[in-house]
Amino acid sequence: MEDLLDKLLAAEPRAVQLQKALIQAWEEAPISRAIAAGVDAFEDAWTTDEPANAMARFLAAHRAAKGDT
Repeated sequence: MEDLLDKLLAAEPRAVQLQKALIQAWEEAPISRAIAAGVDAFEDAWTTDEPANAMARFLAAHRAAKGDT
């Protein structure tokens, strides 16, 4: 449980906010609206630099773990 909490706390704030809203939409909306909400959330995520920064950190950690420079 602590590992999960650490991962959640390390996540980008906007990503967590969008994911929470998306899950609520999935639970409450008909399938067509839920799919549209998923597309909208993905688009909204890219209105900031959070996804690019998170991917850069992920790739750097992946390269470091493999010993690549």
